[in-house]
Amino acid sequence: MNCSFTSGIVPGHFKIAKVIPVYKKGSPLVVTNYRPISLLSIFNKILERLMYNRLIKYFEKSSTIFDQQFGFRSNHSTVPTLILMIDKIQKAIDSKSYS
Repeated sequence: MNCSFTSGIVPGHFKIAKVIPVYKKGSPLVVTNYRPISLLSIFNKILERLMYNRLIKYFEKSSTIFDQQFGFRSNHSTVPTLILMIDKIQKAIDSKSYS
């Protein structure tokens, strides 16, 4: 894994996926009623998780991520976003502005 990080190259074996067709709806005889799901190796998933952890730590340490980015972050729910929006709407109503 460390070799992959230092070289910037993902081994070719990690890129091989098994594609499974999953039925959506409609006639099962029509090919377009299926969607492909790619199953990757466990080693690829481990590499992705390690890279994700490194990137998140870097972004948080360097303050690259906007403070009010609540979605898709651990320990950050979307509730503060709703509170901010409600507050902005209330201020706009109070000042007779558009919201």
